[in-house]
Amino acid sequence: MIFFETERLLFQSITEKEILDLLEIYRDTEVMRFIPNSKILWKKENLSEKYEKTNVNYDLGFGIFAVICKENKQLIGEAGFFNSFENLRQLELGYILKSDCWGKGFGTEICKGLIEYGFSKLNLQKMVARMYQENLASEQVSKKCGMTKVKEGRDLNGDLFVQYEINS
Repeated sequence: MIFFETERLLFQSITEKEILDLLEIYRDTEVMRFIPNSKILWKKENLSEKYEKTNVNYDLGFGIFAVICKENKQLIGEAGFFNSFENLRQLELGYILKSDCWGKGFGTEICKGLIEYGFSKLNLQKMVARMYQENLASEQVSKKCGMTKVKEGRDLNGDLFVQYEINS
């Protein structure tokens, strides 16, 4: 099922086939250095369980989506919304992108697509993006997409993070 699309990308439900492709991304230490809980050695069962728990909200139109490049039909990452605040009008957005796709504008296209979809289809009031402070590329993407930095701090593990928000 396709949830939405942008100029170059499709955002669709994650199937068994996508899990195997996503597993390769989750095993890339360069990609995962900016992702919480990245210290574990991901297995297919771990990812399947993660998506089963997170994607219970597909019927509401959100969860984690497979991001597919229209040009070559290849999976380039995942993106979606998390109910981090127990408020269906305010969701956290996030994405993971294959390292060979960095620097090609995909991060910005993903973020803008999520924002457009979140406001127009999910009727969200606010979206939040949180990232490790050293993840400068994601900070730049947040700024390009019209998000405003609202917070800096330390997470439960003591790692420095920044938080960006955008309101409808």
